[in-house]
Formats: sequence, structure tokens, C-alpha cells
Amino acid sequence: MLAGLQAGESAGDTNLIRLLTSEAAASGVIVNLAEMISEMQSRIQLEALEAADDPVLAGLAARLQAAAHRYPLSHTQPRRSPIVPLTLASPSGELRFLSTIAHFGTSEDVTIRDLRLELLFPADDATRIAVTALAANLSL
Repeated sequence: MLAGLQAGESAGDTNLIRLLTSEAAASGVIVNLAEMISEMQSRIQLEALEAADDPVLAGLAARLQAAAHRYPLSHTQPRRSPIVPLTLASPSGELRFLSTIAHFGTSEDVTIRDLRLELLFPADDATRIAVTALAANLSL
């Protein structure tokens, strides 16, 4: 479903921020791209507080800033929430997910401090049915 994001400049890249900020294809796949970019930008700003001298993080923040100018929010962003809606365009229609990030470790535990898992949960029955059908087709 997201294979269209991995073309051109970001072929083979697994960094979601680079994928979303380097390809025009992202706007065709992620319906609420402006909202997702805004949320990622907020998350990266928080990360920068812990690792202010990280050049990779600074580069990602700059990419998100540029993308936020290309895809401005059409409304005022509400206060940050631990759950973010994600809407994907698919051949079978829009798929709506709730996205949240699980953060492992503590600030003292450098070995796993950077380990985060983004979890996507179907936000409606149509998405749940579509994802279940996709999973069934993949297991054949």
C-alpha cells in the first residue's frame, strides 16, 4: 500500500520522515498529510530537546519544516494528543487508522532510549475489514 512512497530519491529508505518529505507521492497516499507532517514536526522538536547537537535530527527537522510550508494545515492544530488519526488512500477507498507511539526505556538507558514503535489501529469497521482481508491475502 505504501510502496508508492519508495521511488526516486528515497528508494530503499526506511526513514518515514525522509519518505514523506521527499516524494510528491506522499500526498496521493496520505490523505491528511499536512496533519501528519505537523505532528511529526512536533515530535522531532521534542526529540531535539534531548539531542540538541544531533546533525541527523537537525536535518530531519529541516526537512519537516520545508514540508510544512509545502503542505500547510488548513486549520489550527489542536493540542497534542497521544493518538493521531492517519488516513490512507487505497484502491478500496480511504483507510482510517489511529496512530500512537510506544516509547521504551528511560533517559538514563541510552541503549534503548531511542526505541519507539508506531502502532496503527483501525479507526472504523471498514478499515478493520479491509486490513483483515489484506492480511488473509498475504498469508496465502
